[in-house]
Amino acid sequence: MQLQLPKLLQTVIQQLKQREEGPRDATRATLVKINALLGPPYFGYILDSLKTTLRRGYELQILGFTIHTLLLEAIQGRGTATGGGDGDDDPQKSKSARAATKAGEPTAVQTLATEKEKGIFTINAYHVSINNKKM
Repeated sequence: MQLQLPKLLQTVIQQLKQREEGPRDATRATLVKINALLGPPYFGYILDSLKTTLRRGYELQILGFTIHTLLLEAIQGRGTATGGGDGDDDPQKSKSARAATKAGEPTAVQTLATEKEKGIFTINAYHVSINNKKM
């Protein structure tokens, strides 16, 4: 599986670059299923693959919405985005997910961006445990 996973993810994520909304929605639903199937250990890898592939222009909006959808579905499906704040989650990846929702969005969708950002902060409140804080 380890040999085929990068190629599979790259093929699926490339479909998000399409301009039509229908194929992007289907691809996003597929990514949610892949994330649920692979589980918490692979969430960061999926996030990194998304960030590597979707880099400019309208792709940044797609990146933000896709990350938001993955986090939301993970919360609703399992209770937390990566399975329960077990101490080995990377808060930097969550921070980059928040930043991705704001990057490159035109002013016409600023309100939506603000609502998505609030949602991601709420998701992170469930996700980040006290074990992750450096005191």
